[in-house]
Amino acid sequence: MSNIVLKAVTKKFGDVKAVDQLNLEIQEREFITLLGPSGCGKTTTLRCLSGLEEPDSGEIYINDICVFSSEKLINIPPGRRGLGLVFQNYALWPHMKVGQNIAFGLRKMRQQKEVREKIDKILKIVGLEGYDDRYPHELSGGQQQRVAVARMIVTEPQIFLFDEPLSNLDAKLRLRLRSELKRLHRDLKATTVYVTHDQIEAMALSDKIVIMQAGVIQQIGSPYEVYNFPANLFVADFMGNPHTNLIEGIVRFERGRAAVRPEHHPNIAIGIGSPPPVLQNGSRVVVNIRPEDIDCSHSTNETGIRYRVYTIQPTGSEVLLHLTPVESGPEIMVKSPAEQCKNIEIEAIVGIIFKRGNVYDAATEQLLYSFGF
Repeated sequence: MSNIVLKAVTKKFGDVKAVDQLNLEIQEREFITLLGPSGCGKTTTLRCLSGLEEPDSGEIYINDICVFSSEKLINIPPGRRGLGLVFQNYALWPHMKVGQNIAFGLRKMRQQKEVREKIDKILKIVGLEGYDDRYPHELSGGQQQRVAVARMIVTEPQIFLFDEPLSNLDAKLRLRLRSELKRLHRDLKATTVYVTHDQIEAMALSDKIVIMQAGVIQQIGSPYEVYNFPANLFVADFMGNPHTNLIEGIVRFERGRAAVRPEHHPNIAIGIGSPPPVLQNGSRVVVNIRPEDIDCSHSTNETGIRYRVYTIQPTGSEVLLHLTPVESGPEIMVKSPAEQCKNIEIEAIVGIIFKRGNVYDAATEQLLYSFGF
């Protein structure tokens, strides 16, 4: 059983807490991604788990075996933790051919025939059959990264660790290798911990996402949960591309319905349905509405919310519309299918409808209520 448990793990660099009292449990065969902006502590957490960094306090368990404990004075070396690690920069030996790089982790095996069989099998898994006699400089970036993955899995570690392995690749190649990593995880069924700052990458690969900021876990959930039901305003603002719409306002109960009205723009009402118990009339909140959760059309809707098209950004199958209010209101971003926007032009007046979103306490920034889902 490849389960991982981190208990109150803390790591400091000088006066800075890179990881602060982190508690995390990872189940067997899960694909977990540590996600967050630069400096949030995700790589430091991975390095503490691998043994490359020694935490200042806390405990780490792998398969119910304590591999680190500040209290019990336990610190098992990286090579004895049963882990495989792939770095961002590939870390291949330039003077060794592909087959030799992969075989490096098998150097203790005495039977060369068995080593050869393992190399051939791994090259087939990562799609590099026939490349074993080439040097790293004769490969593309994507091929070099696949060699790094092959070198890791050939030793059959219990747990895979990836530290931003696709960051140095172009967008098209990242997409292809994401697909290969997901297939690899399904075939090998290894517990996987993956570090990235790319939210799309995290959502595409993960069973669960751990979102971090300033060394603290902000939310743990499935890709659907962290995107559609962010636990706080940091997660809501961090997730999504383009950036989400965050609208400050005041809750108003009107004719048996609840709405949020921006404080200085009372002409706009964001309907959130029947008054939920968690919201109080007059309370200050922040509403999170994703760009794709706003409908716009040439005609103004029944609420009279009118906006002017400031810019149009075609992105292929979709279009991003930057809208400014005709009278008063917050600026918003809308993402729509290109087919629906083909007749909308800059300076056009459009009507908008808020379809769904999340309501947060303005003081605590914690999620209170979600509507429209």
